[in-house]
Amino acid sequence: MLNMETDKIIEDSNTNSQYPMTILYDPARKKEPSPQYVTERETCLKYFEKWSEQDQVEFVEHLLSRMCHYQHGHINSYLKPMLQRDFISLLPKKGLDHVAESILSYLDADSLCAAELVCKEWYRVISEGMLWKKLIERKVRTDSLWRGLAERRGWIQYLFKPKPGESHPNHSFYRTLFPKIIQDIDSIENNWRMGRHVLQRINCRSENSKGVYCLQYDDQKIVSGLRDNTIKIWDRNTLQCTKVLTGHTGSVLCLQYDDKVIISGSSDSTVRVWDVVSGEMVNTLIHHCEAVLHLRFNNGMMVTCSKDRSIAVWDMTSQTEITLRRVLVGHRAAVNVVDFDEKYIVSASGDRTIKVWNTSTCEFVRTLNGHKRGIACLQYRDRLVVSGSSDNTIRLWDIECGACLRVLEGHEELVRCIRFDSKRIVSGAYDGKIKVWDLLAALDPRAPASTLCLRTLVEHTGRVFRLQFDEFQIVSSSHDDTILIWDFLNCNPPEGTPPQQQAMTALSNRSPTRTCYIALHIDLNSKEVRQLELLCKQLYESSDSAQRAEAEKALVSFQNSPDTLSKCQLLLDRGDSCYAQLLAATTLTKLVSRSAQGLSLQQRVDIRNYVLNYLATRPKLPNFVIQALVALFARISKLGWFDNDKDEFVFRNVVTDITKFLQGSVEHCMIGVQLLSQLTCEMNQISEADANRSLTKHRKIASSFRDTQLFEIFRLSCTLLGTARENCKSLNFNDEGQHGLMTQLLRLAHNCLTFDFIGTSTDESSDDLCTVQIPTSWRPAFLDFTTLKLFFDLYHSLPNTLSPLALSCLVQIASVRRSLFSNTERAKFLTHLVNGVKHILQNPQGLSDPSNYHEFCRLLARLKSNYQLGELVMVENYPEAIQLIAKFTVQSLQMWQFAPNSVHYLLSLWQRMVASVPYVKATEPHLLETYTPEVSNAYITSRLESVAVVVREGLEDPLDDLGMVQQQLEQLSVIGRCEYQKTCTLLVQLFDQAARAYQELMASPNAQQIDVTIQEGRLTWLVYIIGSAIGGRVSFNSNDEHDAMDGELVCRYVHSYLILTEFHL
Repeated sequence: MLNMETDKIIEDSNTNSQYPMTILYDPARKKEPSPQYVTERETCLKYFEKWSEQDQVEFVEHLLSRMCHYQHGHINSYLKPMLQRDFISLLPKKGLDHVAESILSYLDADSLCAAELVCKEWYRVISEGMLWKKLIERKVRTDSLWRGLAERRGWIQYLFKPKPGESHPNHSFYRTLFPKIIQDIDSIENNWRMGRHVLQRINCRSENSKGVYCLQYDDQKIVSGLRDNTIKIWDRNTLQCTKVLTGHTGSVLCLQYDDKVIISGSSDSTVRVWDVVSGEMVNTLIHHCEAVLHLRFNNGMMVTCSKDRSIAVWDMTSQTEITLRRVLVGHRAAVNVVDFDEKYIVSASGDRTIKVWNTSTCEFVRTLNGHKRGIACLQYRDRLVVSGSSDNTIRLWDIECGACLRVLEGHEELVRCIRFDSKRIVSGAYDGKIKVWDLLAALDPRAPASTLCLRTLVEHTGRVFRLQFDEFQIVSSSHDDTILIWDFLNCNPPEGTPPQQQAMTALSNRSPTRTCYIALHIDLNSKEVRQLELLCKQLYESSDSAQRAEAEKALVSFQNSPDTLSKCQLLLDRGDSCYAQLLAATTLTKLVSRSAQGLSLQQRVDIRNYVLNYLATRPKLPNFVIQALVALFARISKLGWFDNDKDEFVFRNVVTDITKFLQGSVEHCMIGVQLLSQLTCEMNQISEADANRSLTKHRKIASSFRDTQLFEIFRLSCTLLGTARENCKSLNFNDEGQHGLMTQLLRLAHNCLTFDFIGTSTDESSDDLCTVQIPTSWRPAFLDFTTLKLFFDLYHSLPNTLSPLALSCLVQIASVRRSLFSNTERAKFLTHLVNGVKHILQNPQGLSDPSNYHEFCRLLARLKSNYQLGELVMVENYPEAIQLIAKFTVQSLQMWQFAPNSVHYLLSLWQRMVASVPYVKATEPHLLETYTPEVSNAYITSRLESVAVVVREGLEDPLDDLGMVQQQLEQLSVIGRCEYQKTCTLLVQLFDQAARAYQELMASPNAQQIDVTIQEGRLTWLVYIIGSAIGGRVSFNSNDEHDAMDGELVCRYVHSYLILTEFHL
């Protein structure tokens, strides 16, 4: 049976005219077969037909093995159409229509549209399978925008299973509906970008204190908390108040509801729980001693925060069973906002910090620092935290690493409320304005700051207190006692808008996958090119916001135009506006990055040469235009790195072409350096274009560039920097051009030294352990020590705005792999390096700059991470150097407020040196027994002295960042083991003094609370330090004397516990 079905499918396939049979030979050249061949062929076929299938296959295999390659090709062309299957057409013939429908149901809209055009049978399968209906249903299930649109437009009634007694429309209805939905979605997106909306206003008419502090909404109601102590519920359709909840004796500052309860927090310090249906108050929680500023609840857990600086975590079993789980303390000012998920609790405070806590254990995780004033609002979702502050800025943070990803500036006063979804950030501020920001652009570090704010909405006449939004609307409340509903769905283009402009607007945000529904073509002649240039001017220079929005939308289709290449050249040639030049450059970069675009080799070579000529003839272009053209040059050079014409790699003569720039004016020279620097960066990083291609190819290109060009570029940068060093006294670094050129030269050298030589992409968190894998071919640059001296000289001669870059280069040079040198060469190199460090310490004026200080600390850490202690002590000037380093370390530790993140590198240096002592075989003394007690003493005493300053001046307590403290104490525990007797003596002496002073304070009836707090802080530091000292036992120092000293410290540790227990702390 199986053989019969197979034969039938083959037979059906052979009758399908869609796959014509092709042959490799010209039929006209084919000879007539000889009579002998015809006779013998018939005999062979008779034998062949008598054999079993297995014998036939074996015979053909033997026959094929005796044929030539070109005969195999001919047979392959003969077999190919026989093996092809139109399985979609064949499956219904076997009664498997449902299988064909299931296969096609996985197609997206574009593919489904194309599949309809294959043949009538495919169209029938799609039509009878109602696949357009299924596609719409799939979108509605998975996309909240589609779901909301279906409910609001009413076509959800035609989806999924029909109601009993009803039937759904036929296939053509859904085929027509889909592009209308797409057009509707585009219209909504355009309305957001252009700020086009229908505004509804609720006047709360508070009798006494006016202002709406908080709100939440759904499709049926808006629940608002008011300054007049009430909660008011409003009907979404009539905008009338349907219920007023009273019970709070202070302003309602925060609330949240679900399908069962409303929970509110108030300036009366209480949290109250209300039945969402009846409005009855069912519970009151009294814990905070000042105003409850914010709350969030979900999945049986609630978090509240207060002006009393605390955060309370609650377990919610039911409306009436809500119990306090944990109180989180750490902020030094009012905690204004909290948010959480199953992993983290995030809080923000007037103390300028955001703190992250573990949700399950409630333990502190990290602090996010960056805002310059108190933080008023935040939202947290996935890895992203977005916060708003009274420094008038919005910051985006990666919660896992604590990094600030972007700062958004635009509000003129305190940013009071913030929300974001997958596309947008919406913020409200005390300036009365609501701003809509492009989230995806904000997360792209390459996006210019000027493009991030999409729209500013101004309708409120007072401070904006709270807002929420979804895909269709914003609902906001204000001090002006109103709630505004900004509807971006149900609005039309302004009256008088030309139909052509409406069509342009509809297309402006349409992705390439949607163009099969609305086909608009822009045929740009010379006159229209001038119009395009005018649109660029309007977009960036016009003061009319509506005109800017229209111009932005009109420019989008230009990038997808079939004649984009020629029009970009026209824009560059004729453009008077720098923004038109920017548009052309960025468009060309996108064009060459698309592998499917199909630019020929000659076209890409022409673009590259055109860019170089353009930059050479216009050296005084604005910086952002030059940067865009430089990025285009780098991208096209990388993507064409292996392209060759007549055995010549046409994109590799980089240095030769750019040398012409370096021989020109200051402007030309700066452009040349930028070209080399950007090319080095481009080769070193995986761009979006590379991610869509093969990463293996990226690595091959990077390796080829490393082997053929990079060292020459590095030597060129050193030569130019050497020339600048010689002429340093005559250079004017206040001149923007000369300062910019020096900056670019240092960045070029740094980009060469930080190149990913072996494709490892080192994690920055292990920066202090990183080794630079310099190729062996680079040895000459490091053996004569002139390179090392060059960057030390540059540090001393350049202003503080440039010298940190020189130090960054020295950090990389100090980190070159040990195997680059022989033992003798390494000793000489290390001597020059230590002498350079010593010279900086003898002339420390530049280290008062935080950037110089940080980079120098990194440089010191590399002395031990990359070299052995036995090699360091053999350096001629080691005693002087280690004395200066110890003095610098002590001074740094005593200035505990200055650059605290840099201390890690200093402690790391001393920790590694002490840990290496047992392995030193050199005869020269290491002198660590002289200087490590000074380092330990400086750290311990400075931390104890910091307590009084922190408490009295209200500064951020270093102990709040337990992660950093723990790391430093681990390092200190090793450092203290050198001359452990002195460390223990100091700790015992300080502890006895602190414990005695604390007991006296607690016994005194006149003791001031601030003095008690200071003494508690000192005891806390000592407990941490003693604990780390005990835990720092190392095997090579383990002896009876150390055991006795550890025992003495343990007694102090227990004593501290008893003291704190006695006073119930």
